[in-house]
Amino acid sequence: MSNQAASQWSAKFPWVKAAPPSAGRMEPRILGLECGWIWMTWAVLEGKKVLGGGVVLNEDTLEPAGTAEMPFVELVTRRMYGLHLAIKDLLDEWSPDWVADWSPNQSWHGKGELESHLDFVYRHGQSQGVVKNLCFQRGVPVFGVRSAESTRVVTANPESTRQEVERVLMEKLSVEGFNPREWTHEDGRVGRDNFAGALAIAYAAQKRIRSYQR
Repeated sequence: MSNQAASQWSAKFPWVKAAPPSAGRMEPRILGLECGWIWMTWAVLEGKKVLGGGVVLNEDTLEPAGTAEMPFVELVTRRMYGLHLAIKDLLDEWSPDWVADWSPNQSWHGKGELESHLDFVYRHGQSQGVVKNLCFQRGVPVFGVRSAESTRVVTANPESTRQEVERVLMEKLSVEGFNPREWTHEDGRVGRDNFAGALAIAYAAQKRIRSYQR
């Protein structure tokens, strides 16, 4: 790549050391991430091919411990480190050209919802910091894709249900289904998720990348 082309590429993504996509691939490989406080869903998309996807709990990469008895600061540190290890493993395994990270929608009604939203954004900001730090070190550009945007790109309706998003993704991409994973929270609630959200994020980022490359 010429110096001029490289500088133009970096100018589009000044917040990272943006490297051009791998020249050996027909389509850019995108790692979609939907990072939660306790778990993360991920999906790898290359063109219309879904190369992999799953649900990772932060504790998957760490030794078991009594998280219920941990001080809050230690709990945050443990979970962020677990997220760090999980994303590092995904980057090592899949060598993506791009990473698409889920960002929360900016909408709330009233003071109570605003306070809850700000608390959520604070926690999510920690995971976004982990993602961007790892990608910066490797020269992988990062997209922030809001939930409503990913839903709109997939179904043309930002208010579509998760089931509708899954159905359309199965029609458009080479994926036969989404196997869910279940886990139990410290308070006894049962969580359940699959990688459809992360795949929708990767799909939305793919559309945006193609618009930049025209």
